[in-house]
Amino acid sequence: MLFVTMGNDKLLHACVGVPFWGNSAIKKYIDLDKYEDFFLTNQANQWLLFDAQELLEMDTDTLTTKNDRLYTHLFDEAITIHSKKEFVFLLTSMKTMINVTKEALRKNPQITNILADQKNHQPFLEKKIAKIRPHIDHEVQYCEGPLCNSTKTYRDPPWATRRNFQHKITQKKLIWELCMLTRTGMWDFSPFNKGAPLGVVTALTPTSNGDKDFYNYVVEGFYREDVFSTEKVDIQRKCTPKVGNPEYDTKIIFKGNKQGVAKSCRNCCFTILYDEQLNEPYITNTNYITYQLPPMQQENIAAITFGIALDPLLINLALVSPDDVAFIYKDKDIRLYTTSGEIKNISENHNDENRRKLLTQKEGSLIDKDGNKLFFTHLTKLTDDDGHVVLIEKQVSRSAIIDKINLHIKKLSHKVVLHSSILIICSLIAILFILNRVIHAITKPINSLARLAGEVTTRKLDQIKVDEKQAKRNDEIGTLYSSFAEMIQSMKEGNKVRGILDKVVSKQVAEKIVKEGIKLGGEKRHLTVMFCDIRNFTSITEKMDPVDVLIMLNECLTLLSGIIDDFEGVIDKYEGDKIMTLFGAPLDSPNHSLQAVLCAIEMQRAITIWNDHREKNGFCKLEVGIGIHSGEAVAGNVGAENHLSYTVLGHFVNVAARLCDAAKGAQILITKETLEPSKEHITYEENPPEHFKGVSEPVVTYSVFQKKT
Repeated sequence: MLFVTMGNDKLLHACVGVPFWGNSAIKKYIDLDKYEDFFLTNQANQWLLFDAQELLEMDTDTLTTKNDRLYTHLFDEAITIHSKKEFVFLLTSMKTMINVTKEALRKNPQITNILADQKNHQPFLEKKIAKIRPHIDHEVQYCEGPLCNSTKTYRDPPWATRRNFQHKITQKKLIWELCMLTRTGMWDFSPFNKGAPLGVVTALTPTSNGDKDFYNYVVEGFYREDVFSTEKVDIQRKCTPKVGNPEYDTKIIFKGNKQGVAKSCRNCCFTILYDEQLNEPYITNTNYITYQLPPMQQENIAAITFGIALDPLLINLALVSPDDVAFIYKDKDIRLYTTSGEIKNISENHNDENRRKLLTQKEGSLIDKDGNKLFFTHLTKLTDDDGHVVLIEKQVSRSAIIDKINLHIKKLSHKVVLHSSILIICSLIAILFILNRVIHAITKPINSLARLAGEVTTRKLDQIKVDEKQAKRNDEIGTLYSSFAEMIQSMKEGNKVRGILDKVVSKQVAEKIVKEGIKLGGEKRHLTVMFCDIRNFTSITEKMDPVDVLIMLNECLTLLSGIIDDFEGVIDKYEGDKIMTLFGAPLDSPNHSLQAVLCAIEMQRAITIWNDHREKNGFCKLEVGIGIHSGEAVAGNVGAENHLSYTVLGHFVNVAARLCDAAKGAQILITKETLEPSKEHITYEENPPEHFKGVSEPVVTYSVFQKKT
């Protein structure tokens, strides 16, 4: 099978596909009974990409795993769960399918000759894809940012867009599979050696409203150059290695050899990577490890750097806000993310006044190529390096109001000057003196209002004081002042409402209210509910001063609420000393069960540390019981139109509350529905079935102890 892509040179390039991993074609040539539970029958077809000539010259007898290096790596047992049987399957299926593909190419020498000749294969490929080209070419012209010119780009049509969580998983899965193949040592452990695959692709899973022809001809994947780099990236160490866990080192890392010593450290701060060989900026951190095992004379040093691309984060910020976003790093090009969805590099130009302002000022104004005024503000400094994110605000409704006020001021000034000229001509010197006083009395409030209008454009709302006496006048000036005062008050109130909303409800619920508005009703969602309650709170606080009780309760709830926020939980309500928390609503979270369990473990750990501190200072300690249950519920706003509350309704909420009531101090109880997605990551113990009030059937509960290391 041939796979065709269009390169940056606007020419078509073809690669030969060899069935790989879970491709259904492998079943015809490999006895899968020997590899039970390994081959995924429902998996999408995958292919490795090869150069046709290199594939024909390849000798599969030389493709063998390097057994002397494959299973003796220092950290194999700590970083992989894959058995030798899986590597054998990779090797066997690879050699078989390469030979099958080579035989197919030899039977069709015309195709091989065409692909080897650049002049012949270009028209040949264009002719082959002529019938399907309308389904894969979507040329769009856009770039509305103030610092960039119009450009062309290619993107999928709306019905074929796959920018979702599953798409990201597929990308990482393909990268991992190519890394696994490289690790067998078939090409001396390098993906760039001659004969190594040029890339890997997988078939798309059609969407419900997708074009069938599109999915018959289009695949997703990458070339090896897209994910591997031959350039060295220098990472400066900012940490000092510390002694590791001797028991873990001896058992896992050094295979029982008690003479082995390992030390590790992690950089204290995040770092921005934006070198020439990288196409986009990354925020990274680096882990280092040194190890020594006799007869080694010196320590070996290894490092691994993890990075998160900033492009997806900043382009999403630009898409959900009315402002463009710019990223500035040292003396590199300015990277612009527009509200239309484009990413644009603005080349370095030291004579550009806009660029100079962005690099030297925290906030200010810019002038675009059309002479329009824009405002910019530096949001934050990302790391200790020179990494900045800047919002560029367009001059829209607010500026339109200021322009309207200025227009009225100009008209009024014209009227005053015209009448004054007539009076000057017709009046005597005595009247001129009086007229001069009248003009001064009129122009003074006008100039004052113009000054206040200028302060609005610089966003100094708190410093603006409108003269109340001028606003009470019964003429055009009084109308201008009163209108201006109402506008300033509305802008201040808008800022206050948003600040109060963030404090009254969770940030996730506040954002959902701002974007979608407030309305009754809800939607069915699969989520997890966690109840947390302080044990024996009434008896503990019976003889305490109410003020001390409130201080202690707020301190405890503040500690627990902070941990809930760290694990992306949404606090539904406080009921005295009880907290009801949602995971998976109002925002989707595919791992809501695991998030809730890990959050509960961290809450119990934090309460233990907090109690130790209280006991040292002579205070009583508090213990909490936690109950967690997962299921389907109705989530949404409940109440009246003028007083709403976001909550969830369903039988499983009652089950979670009963688990919380049954939990002892420092105990976490969960159900089977919560356990299934989480049991690979925690240690737990099954409890006998219990009958709970309001629940007809007995419930099997599980006690959670800690997170697996």
